[in-house]
Amino acid sequence: QRLWRPLIGAWVTVLLLSMISLFIINREERRRNLTETKLRRSHDLLEEAVHERTQELVKTNQQLKEEIIRRDRAESMQKIFTRSASHSSEIIFITDTNGTYEYVNPCFERATGYTSAEAVGRPGDLLKSGVMEVGFYRDLWETITDKKTFSAVFVNRKKDGELIYMDEKITPLIDEE
Repeated sequence: QRLWRPLIGAWVTVLLLSMISLFIINREERRRNLTETKLRRSHDLLEEAVHERTQELVKTNQQLKEEIIRRDRAESMQKIFTRSASHSSEIIFITDTNGTYEYVNPCFERATGYTSAEAVGRPGDLLKSGVMEVGFYRDLWETITDKKTFSAVFVNRKKDGELIYMDEKITPLIDEE
């Protein structure tokens, strides 16, 4: 019995240490599994967020491409208009809604004596001769603000003071937006 006692004590000690080790290993394995699960969940959420953001960027990129195409077309049309207006034998000018010149073509420059740099930014009464009655200009503004074309013979004054008669047609450009 004396021989067995130390052996039983050692065996119980080994058994206890083994159980404690198994308990610790089991606990650490559960923690690791839980951490792996959380990591997988985080990974999946991140992957989903990356996918959603990628889709947003693809959509935005497509919108930007369409905007570039639209602007290229608009720029092309603007160049065509500018070339056409520059080579026209008719006076062409564009004003804002207050009558301030925004564009005048070379024919305007030749007919009035005002350069584009002198005319652009100036009010539409730049050529006003004082010969036309006030009611004439009231009719003009009422017609074009009603989005209709106004046609008449204007008596205008050139830069050098000479009076010129101009058969003009004023057509309002309507902003589609």
